[in-house]
Amino acid sequence: MERAFEDLKRYKPGRVNDFYMGSKAQFMSSAFHRPVSVERVKVLASRTYTEMKGITEAMSQQMSRVLVDGLIAGQSPREVAKALNERVDAIGKARAFTLARTEIIRAHANGALDGLEELGVTEVGVAVEWSTAKDGRVCPMCAAMQGVVFTIEEARGLIPAHAGCRCSPIPANVGEPTKGQIRTKGRIEQAIRKALNKDVNEDWAGANVTITKSRPESVF
Repeated sequence: MERAFEDLKRYKPGRVNDFYMGSKAQFMSSAFHRPVSVERVKVLASRTYTEMKGITEAMSQQMSRVLVDGLIAGQSPREVAKALNERVDAIGKARAFTLARTEIIRAHANGALDGLEELGVTEVGVAVEWSTAKDGRVCPMCAAMQGVVFTIEEARGLIPAHAGCRCSPIPANVGEPTKGQIRTKGRIEQAIRKALNKDVNEDWAGANVTITKSRPESVF
């Protein structure tokens, strides 16, 4: 949520007060005391990992506790991975780091969307743009999605797209000329088809896209 506040200042210079008149501290305090924030922490705490090979229900519960504790404490993926490796038998260092990084990215992406929604961005028609890490380690699937614009509601659940994904949603400035964005029906469909042709996880299988006007009306 703090990132959403800062991103809005960066991508909409001088415009934060158009959406929210308070300070960042006031925004953070009010946002985290709302029932929806509490419910989403509960959802995170109830995530299960029993579908992972060799993970029992007891191990899954322990993993959820470690992840939630780490996220609330603001720990880095490496710190969370170290705690996972120490407290969950047989998970291993590499697997623990991948899991920790993926779940922290998921929490940050959802938090950014929540923050933009709380700031009232949707009321002025601003959507979010898929943004990769923009380095040599970006996978082909995510590279195909760079610049695709979604509404905030459509963007929920899309990031992380796979284990170890480092993408994030950023304010899209819809209605303003922004280089590199993908907004039209044909280009959005092309980007999604290109991404789905890559080696992707089952969450993306069978995507259903209905395009209305110049943006996806219903995605996944």
